[in-house]
Parts: sequence; C-alpha cells; structure tokens
Amino acid sequence: GERANNVLDEANAMDALGVTHAALHLPAQALLWYEREYALIMNRADGAAMYTSNIRQHKADVLMRLGRLDEAEKELMLCDSMEVGRHVLTLMGRGHLAAYRGDTAKALGLMAYAEQVVERSPIPWEHITVWEPYARFLLQTGDWQQALNCANKAIDLADRIGDHAAKAGCLVIAGQAAQRLGDLRGAEQSLTEALSIAKEHGYVGLSRETGDDGCMVRAAE
Repeated sequence: GERANNVLDEANAMDALGVTHAALHLPAQALLWYEREYALIMNRADGAAMYTSNIRQHKADVLMRLGRLDEAEKELMLCDSMEVGRHVLTLMGRGHLAAYRGDTAKALGLMAYAEQVVERSPIPWEHITVWEPYARFLLQTGDWQQALNCANKAIDLADRIGDHAAKAGCLVIAGQAAQRLGDLRGAEQSLTEALSIAKEHGYVGLSRETGDDGCMVRAAE
C-alpha cells in the first residue's frame, strides 16, 4: 500500500545518501546511512528480507574501506545468493575483500567467476555491475590489456542499452588502460569522449554502485 511505498522511498533516499558519501570517500558517514536504512527496512517494511542483501553489500563495501574486514565478511556471508544479480555483486564484494587482505590471486579468481555467473542473467545491465569494477581492479593490478578488454565490453553494452553514465565511466578506465599501454591517441580519444558525455548529461560528480568514474572530474584528470 501507500505506507509500504513511503517506507521504500525513504529507504531508497537513505541508500542514495550512503552511496553518495561513499563516492566522496566518506565511508564512516556512508555506513551511518546504510545502518539507518537497514533499521528502517527491518522495522517497517513488509518482506524485509527482500531488501537486505543490497544494504549488506553496501555496508560491506564501506566497512572494507574502514579496515573492518571481518565485519565486512560477515555482511557478505549473510547476503542472499539466489538471484543472479545479487549473487554476482556478493562475489565482487568477496573479491574486493580478498584484495584488501592482500590476496590478489583470490580476488581475481572471484571476479572472473562473477563474470561467468552473470552470463546467466537476463538483465543486460547486470553485466556492467561486474565488468566496470572488474576492469578497474585489473587496471590497479597492472593487467592493462585485460582491463582494456573488460572496459571495452562494458562500453559496447552500455552503448547498446543507452546507459550513458556507465559508458562514460568505462571510457575513463579504457583511457587509463590505453595510456599505460602506450596508446596515447586511443587514451585521448576515450577520455575526450568520456568528458563529452559527462558534460552533456551533467555528470559533475557521479555516485553509482559501479563506481564514480563517469564524471567530469575523473574524465578531466
């Protein structure tokens, strides 16, 4: 009913504030919003379990940034893995947790597995929720060619489904990878296109689950 919709609207607003604070590198503040969202859902929403995995994944992300790795792991272990989209985000979260613990090989293995699992999803955008952060992590590990390949897959898909923000974000990653590979012309082309998309759509500062690469600030760096 209307009451249920109001609760979910309020929870979504809290979630958006959490994502925004996380994108601004304010994890402690983000965690407060996610905890408020979780309390609201548990106390007032019908079928609360349907919504908790998303919150737990967000909490795990900022707990990692705060160095609270064991708490992050507990949140990820409690996430529902029945639905493909949630399962792959949990796998990506476990991958990032492994990276925070210094196990790059395990992190890459989990992210590669997430890429396999997402092939079962009927929702095209869910591929981007894997490819964009996977490409970003590959870039960080120094595997620039694989980062470029992964980013390009996401760019092509984002273009087909009209997700301008995702396309801009992945163009930034592609540009950075091309630059490290010595393809300065390709890098300039990708970053210029990312900046153009960001300007056209007003992405001065962008806060998304997949990251904040698609904003004018990042594209202009």
